[in-house]
Amino acid sequence: MAGELTKHQRQCLEHLRQAEALDMSLTEYAQAHGVKVRMLYDAVVHFRRTGMMAKAVKGTRPHKPRVEQKSTALASPFVAVRIEPDRTPFPVLRLQHVGGHVLEFGAWPAADFLKAILAEGRDAAS
Repeated sequence: MAGELTKHQRQCLEHLRQAEALDMSLTEYAQAHGVKVRMLYDAVVHFRRTGMMAKAVKGTRPHKPRVEQKSTALASPFVAVRIEPDRTPFPVLRLQHVGGHVLEFGAWPAADFLKAILAEGRDAAS
């Protein structure tokens, strides 16, 4: 009866299948379902050794790397921001009003906006 699984092995196999179906790492699954992660990894090793499980099984991928979290006391509400230099060597559009006002645009403005600006330049006689 070498081909039959013990009750423990069947339970482990079911946990591994559920972890794969939920797309969770074994560590995440173990924490969420109250099982020992060591038991799951030991089962993976056993099933691989006996040829019951392929080496690249989705549910048995290594746990996701941890993101280091600062304690709330040390966490800063500020976020680092980097301002990129303007890569446009010249404006896309430059409007010069007869009164001397100059508007430069780095990207094409919306048509409604342009229409409103150009309409403002008309005098009562036109």
